[in-house]
Amino acid sequence: MGPGHPEFWDAYYTQQVLPKDIDPVDGVMVITFCEVLAAIRNFGITEKSSVIIYGAGAVGLTFIKLMKLTGVRIVIAVDVAEEKRADVADAGADFFINSRRESVQKKVREILPQGADFVLDAVGANSLIQEGICLLKENGQFCVYGICPAKDVEFSWAEAPRNFSIRYLHMPVKEQQAAAFPVIIEWVREGKIQLSDYISHRIPFSNILDAFQMVEANQTKKKIVIIYK
Repeated sequence: MGPGHPEFWDAYYTQQVLPKDIDPVDGVMVITFCEVLAAIRNFGITEKSSVIIYGAGAVGLTFIKLMKLTGVRIVIAVDVAEEKRADVADAGADFFINSRRESVQKKVREILPQGADFVLDAVGANSLIQEGICLLKENGQFCVYGICPAKDVEFSWAEAPRNFSIRYLHMPVKEQQAAAFPVIIEWVREGKIQLSDYISHRIPFSNILDAFQMVEANQTKKKIVIIYK
């Protein structure tokens, strides 16, 4: 059954077989890497770009890693937790800004006087739009990855560049996600990506409620994998 079939669904593009030489527990991260690489390409981020990324959780770190692997010129990571400084450095970020301790706008203008080509929200907070658009250069793009809890947003563009755009990517384009799969597998095999670096806990299914409690208590900053035996 292919694209011309009436029952074809584009999600079929993403159904891939994990190679046997990749640990299936670590392999759950392949999905995230494929989605993120597809998003980078969809947003139009290239090796010439300068990018500010808000959030250094598992998804944010994945963005940083892949942007540097694809040759993005400058990546500035922003997070509220100082312990993330080492994580973003390991992922390849060029700069880290602790938004609780420093003025993001001041630090960004020291690094990029004209502003950034892209500001990317990997947190899922509409409030970042207000701050982020003021960090863009002329014709820059604010990118939202994923779905924000609040469906309404208000912001002022008084301090924004004269021309800018806001782009939401709520769902990866399935063909792009599928095209990313062989690239990610190659990078894993070459040792450029260590999937286990993005997993903080491996919890057996019998203790699955512990995983939900950890998420609700914000006790984990990376992925939790549920193991079935």
